[in-house]
Amino acid sequence: MIKSQINWILKENLVTGTDVYKNKVPFIFPYFGHRFLVFNESNLVLSMHGDDKFIWADDLLTAIRKDVFCDKDLDDEDDIIDLDNLNDLNNENYMSNSNKDMCYWTRLSQ
Repeated sequence: MIKSQINWILKENLVTGTDVYKNKVPFIFPYFGHRFLVFNESNLVLSMHGDDKFIWADDLLTAIRKDVFCDKDLDDEDDIIDLDNLNDLNNENYMSNSNKDMCYWTRLSQ
């Protein structure tokens, strides 16, 4: 499935596997739906569907926050999970805050 997603994007953008291996374009890896992590110094996450593509996030952490936690307002410091103190995830106040709803799981139940 992963290989077919990569091949589909390459084909739609007229890129060959040889182009990737010769570093003409960076390697991509799908991580969520049409989101692809770019394996180069940028570490961008692209949203790619056929030849329609745009930058989804500056890095994988930001993309996961947008996709999983529906954190569209990434400038709001109150919405940021303290990754140095993962006890935040076990805190009742944190989990009861509707702004931190795990929208991916919510979508699965609909």
